[in-house]
Amino acid sequence: MELKVWVEGLQKIVSGVTESTTCQDIVFALAHATGKTGRYTLIERFRNNERLLTPQDHPIKELLKLGEYANEVHFILQRSLQSATPPSSHPTGGSPSQNITQSQSQSSPSYANYKDYHNPTRKQSLFPNDLDSSSSQHSSLNSHVSMRSSSTSREEKSGSRPSSYHQDGKMAMSNNTTPTSTSQHSIPSPTSAPLLNGTTSPRKSDGGGGCLLSPPPYREPPPPTQSPARVSPPTSLTTIRVKPKKIFMKDLNGGTSTSQAHQYKELVRLINLQRDKLSSQQMELTRYDAEIMFWEGKTREQQHQMEYIAEESLKIEAVGRHTEQAIKNLGSVEEEHEIVRQQEKTLESEITLLRSKLANCETELLQCKNKIRLLMEEVQFEQRLLAKETEERHHMEKSLMREVERLQGEVDQARADTESAAQSGDKLAKEVAALEGLIVEKKKQLEKLIGDMKDANLHSLTIAPSEELKLLVDGAHKLGSTR
Repeated sequence: MELKVWVEGLQKIVSGVTESTTCQDIVFALAHATGKTGRYTLIERFRNNERLLTPQDHPIKELLKLGEYANEVHFILQRSLQSATPPSSHPTGGSPSQNITQSQSQSSPSYANYKDYHNPTRKQSLFPNDLDSSSSQHSSLNSHVSMRSSSTSREEKSGSRPSSYHQDGKMAMSNNTTPTSTSQHSIPSPTSAPLLNGTTSPRKSDGGGGCLLSPPPYREPPPPTQSPARVSPPTSLTTIRVKPKKIFMKDLNGGTSTSQAHQYKELVRLINLQRDKLSSQQMELTRYDAEIMFWEGKTREQQHQMEYIAEESLKIEAVGRHTEQAIKNLGSVEEEHEIVRQQEKTLESEITLLRSKLANCETELLQCKNKIRLLMEEVQFEQRLLAKETEERHHMEKSLMREVERLQGEVDQARADTESAAQSGDKLAKEVAALEGLIVEKKKQLEKLIGDMKDANLHSLTIAPSEELKLLVDGAHKLGSTR
């Protein structure tokens, strides 16, 4: 499987990635392919959200969890910056701050907005009075504070990872005086110029009695792509480095005047006011960046919707072309349908003729049945007569046994009558046999007609309407019932 990773604005494809492949393996492969060294972090970006992946995470499993939204996930390989170091450890030069600025511009797409915001000319246009007053008052405190160039004021890590904020908090707690504490997930204002004593700054001075430099209001860290954690301050604003609290109190008690303390308080007040303004403006910029990112995501979603609509329109056009082709092909089907309708009419006429023949056969069959019924009634009547005559003959024989001689003639006459009756019975039996043969022949003809009807029904089954088929079936049932 292939995994696409953005490296310094270019998309790299890592092949052979499986579910067991970790982020560390992917970073090693990209470092080997690009020939670069250093500490790198793999970032997972999903819409407007980003999160850092640990070396033991599996990118493929993360994609499988998202399912159909996996196409919206982007992996970014970002170089991890070094941890923050004290400003005094670097010489007064422009290279460290330039390196930090470059790394921030690479890690955050919205860095250009912050860079424009921290432009010295723009800041002077925003707060001209504060900058002039602070610079004029700051010149009178050369005995207590020292000036530094802006390029060495901040050598700290970019705000792309929460661990750097935690390290800054540890550095702030290392001083003996009351430090300004930072939380693990808080980001200091990028324009704040803290007063540092090695690593921290004192909060109060004995001579002034008020707050020296209060930290700006901290907030939750935005996504790494929205705003950098810290940016180099402009060259017009200098970072103030205050001496330790004890030395500062000694100098104030020894040789400072009340006017200098008053000027120092005024300078601190102006710096705090300026810092509050810059913090509020930075929060507004962060909100604007979030809105920009939201509308960019909205635009991308609309583009995806337009692409989907275009694909659907292409599919509909293809279906329309296919339908037109099918309609053209159905022209020949209509001709075949006309031929089938003509054949259907022919078959209907044949079926009507067969029905008439069938009706004639049924009437003939009924007549034959009536004749058979009458003949059967006559035979039964004759049988009853014969039985009655036989009984009478028995009675007569009993009576005639006594009068044999006297009634011999009558007996002969009775025999003659009996013989004639027997002959007539034989004749009737022959007629019955002949009628039975005729019935058998009629049955054979009926079966033949039924077979012809079945063949005709099977032949017209696919063509004949359902009502006519029902009539044929009902006719066959009626035929069987009458038989």
